[in-house]
Amino acid sequence: MKRLLSHLAVGLAVVLTPMAAALAPAGPAGAAESTPSRLLNLGTGQVLGWNGEVAPAPGGALQLWVRVPHPGFGALPGFTAPYQLRNPITNLCLLDYGDGAQVVSAPCLVDVAADSPQLWQHHRTPDRIAHDHPYGLLFNRLSGRVLTARPSTAGQPILVVTVPPAGPNSDVAAFQLWTAIAP
Repeated sequence: MKRLLSHLAVGLAVVLTPMAAALAPAGPAGAAESTPSRLLNLGTGQVLGWNGEVAPAPGGALQLWVRVPHPGFGALPGFTAPYQLRNPITNLCLLDYGDGAQVVSAPCLVDVAADSPQLWQHHRTPDRIAHDHPYGLLFNRLSGRVLTARPSTAGQPILVVTVPPAGPNSDVAAFQLWTAIAP
């Protein structure tokens, strides 16, 4: 039932997105969004989807993400300025829903607080280089947890959850490392 409601919500969001996008601000004044890209997970070789699951690369429009920066909060040492991860098709933002819980997409907050579970950041330098791409841990600014693709069992979808970070060179870290790839 939960999955059916999610699909219904996305169908409605896809229909209403062009109108909402025309009315909604893109981010704080003076902050430019990144170009749309897909977030590729090193451990699975799959891309992050709007629904907190991963999909085979290269994915479709529902696997696109833009960073909406919030430089007014300032960057922590060694990190980028915080940003929201927004899907340009659904116009929903990625939200840390709790330790070990699947991430969710929710309406993007316009007046984001510094302690919002919608704010993400990554290290300024890559945590690992693999296959000629820079991979990094994506940290939730509020919780300090990182996006992690949890391997599936018995044909279940691979869910994306937030958990404490592992060492960037450990075997577990491969499921916590992401890179942006062109659509």
